Amino acid sequence: MTSRDKQAGFTLVEILTVLVIIGLMASAVVMTLPREKPAIYAQSEALVTVMNGAAQNSLITGRPHALAMSKTAFAIYDFQDGEWLEVKNLSRPEDVKAELKKNDLVIKLTDDLVPVAVFEPTGLATPFKLVLSDFEREEILVSSGDGKVTILASES
Repeated sequence: MTSRDKQAGFTLVEILTVLVIIGLMASAVVMTLPREKPAIYAQSEALVTVMNGAAQNSLITGRPHALAMSKTAFAIYDFQDGEWLEVKNLSRPEDVKAELKKNDLVIKLTDDLVPVAVFEPTGLATPFKLVLSDFEREEILVSSGDGKVTILASES
């Protein structure tokens, strides 16, 4: 064998060093990947989006829209020809509890969907505080009456 044959290829130390570097880079990437959002967070984001959309539709159409709630679901209603018509229905995951407050009074929810907060075509809305909670965290959705719903706080 010539000295040239001995130098061809990589040593075991070089290969292991490259593997360690690749492993460290892969672990850094995995650690920075976003985690899956809890169901309660996804529910609160969806509700805020739908309610703000209802408020905007109310301004555009000139008809009131409302958030309707029951013990197990949420819905958006549109007031047409003297009656509330369901526009969108959002079921609530079983492990997510909802509590609605108006003027610091807890509103008791029934088995039937009932409009509980109205978005007026003037841009105003019923002030309310909606608390969504599960076993680990709490999301607080608030409307101060200005027609915009926001997530006030996320508490773990």
